Amino acid sequence: MQKTDFPIFRNYPELVYLDNAATSQKPQAVIDAVKDFYENKNSNVHRGIHSLAERATLEFENARNNIAQFIGADPIEVIFTSGTTESINLIAQMLFEHYENTNEKKTILLSEMEHHSNILPWQLLAGRLGWELEYVRLTSEYELDLEDLIDKIKKRDVSILSLTHMSNVLGTINNLDEIFSKVKNISPRTFCIGDGAQYIPHHKFDLTKNNNIDFYVFSGHKIMGPTGIGILYGKKKLLETLNPSKVGGGMISKVERNSFSTSELPEKFEAGTPNIAGAIGLSAVINYFSELNESKVENHMSELTNFTLNELNNIDELTLYGPQNLIKRGPVFSFSIDGIHPHDISQILDQDGIAIRAGHHCCQILHREILKIPASARVSLYLYNDIEEIKKLSISIKKLITQFKR
Repeated sequence: MQKTDFPIFRNYPELVYLDNAATSQKPQAVIDAVKDFYENKNSNVHRGIHSLAERATLEFENARNNIAQFIGADPIEVIFTSGTTESINLIAQMLFEHYENTNEKKTILLSEMEHHSNILPWQLLAGRLGWELEYVRLTSEYELDLEDLIDKIKKRDVSILSLTHMSNVLGTINNLDEIFSKVKNISPRTFCIGDGAQYIPHHKFDLTKNNNIDFYVFSGHKIMGPTGIGILYGKKKLLETLNPSKVGGGMISKVERNSFSTSELPEKFEAGTPNIAGAIGLSAVINYFSELNESKVENHMSELTNFTLNELNNIDELTLYGPQNLIKRGPVFSFSIDGIHPHDISQILDQDGIAIRAGHHCCQILHREILKIPASARVSLYLYNDIEEIKKLSISIKKLITQFKR
């Protein structure tokens, strides 16, 4: 992997881009794949019998197969969506229809570190069904309190458990294999859902080895793919049982005056014209990853994460949030500096050519109730970042602290 693989760094050679948890930069290979589709293969998929439509359909379904292989899923279990947010909303809507005639009062269980995209759909579902919504506590080390989770599973009728695989604020990595296995042993009928938006960009995840995951979702744009494309994985037996929440062209086999029947998986859940170019671009990312030296990338990210953790910890005026144990965290670092608003931190760093995030990062509950701050500054790393950039970040933070002390 070369930084020159990414046009944005050729166009802005001095840019230090540390806002990867929001979105990642795109390699030339992805841009070329999307461009090639529109220039040479642009047609709608599945419905045309002319050669151009057949080429587009072949590319689109090859993309699905490639992505399915990447995550260890059957291609018919891979549903294309616009991203993590839509994927979770679709699951919630499908489960609403599944449970709407159930009179029993059940519980939806989340955690205090969840992104709004993994909270709001469940708030709506709980309200519509009259269910309770509960949150698993965090420990003082910013990790999921497993004792509290298991206690809630034992004491409540938890029908849905939806957890982030990696926090977009704390960097905390939740061991979904272990967690969902324990939950299923206690409550086999609980739907276990994983939000992989932050985890998938940094870790290989094989669903064939994680039989306790019912649904898993992630976004293409955080893994160097195009915006507007995402993946909803669901177990085949569940997708066959559940009804689609969106209907229209492309997902039906037969329509009559007062009824319709759906297509087979996966088209059953893909109403309308899909983001064909986005799917092809996301597949190009998988190909790009396959050409990288996996162990070299892992070592690079481990060293970079460790270096960043040490650098930020060594700034006395800075408060860092998240686990200190490298094994339990990813390359996301949220922090505050007493007396300096996060927006000011971001704006001043931007003047030095350093792009970071500032705000509540779509995690208001976490900031307000757990961290006890309205907002934080966030540095998030990816494979094209390097130690020299972190040194520059550290120098800039120390400089702005000195400026505010005057």
